[in-house]
Amino acid sequence: MMKPCDSLIYNWFRVVHTYYFSRITLGSLLTKAGYNYSHINAHNNELWGIFYKIKEENTKNYNNVYHEQLKVIKKYKMRYFYLDIKEYIKHCITSLLPFESRNIIREKYLIIKNILQ
Repeated sequence: MMKPCDSLIYNWFRVVHTYYFSRITLGSLLTKAGYNYSHINAHNNELWGIFYKIKEENTKNYNNVYHEQLKVIKKYKMRYFYLDIKEYIKHCITSLLPFESRNIIREKYLIIKNILQ
């Protein structure tokens, strides 16, 4: 959550998620649920951790980092404003194309992308 990449509009936030975590917010939520952790790490913007059940009296108190996350997102949005416009234009153009044409373009794009990698 603290290191966004690519377009925030089309690639970062996913409708299936109701909340996005940082290491601190994930640790805080699990502590409130009665768990502690030995590790919380991030890899390719995905969080993972090792958690274990703890007794209620051993819970840690974490700060809320909502405002810090909001600053990161606002700064990122300002820096990548044009990227989001480009993605929006691309989305508008492709939505106007017939479905068959979109599939052909997508297939060609994937072929070219694989060749360049």
